[in-house]
Amino acid sequence: MNDSTFFDQQHLNELKKQEKALNDLLKNKANNQKPKKESVNNILAYSKAVSVRHTDQLGYIEQLLN
Repeated sequence: MNDSTFFDQQHLNELKKQEKALNDLLKNKANNQKPKKESVNNILAYSKAVSVRHTDQLGYIEQLLN
């Protein structure tokens, strides 16, 4: 039995159209986002300054070398 009416189908089509538009917008925003150069440099500097060592008695030890 088909309980949908013309209005229901129109409404459903409009919702699908809006959903597609929102998905396209989100994809475009996600593709255009990049981290700041400063953020990348800070992460790289930290990775060069950190030392992680394993010891038998204490497990892993993290130290900043500068």
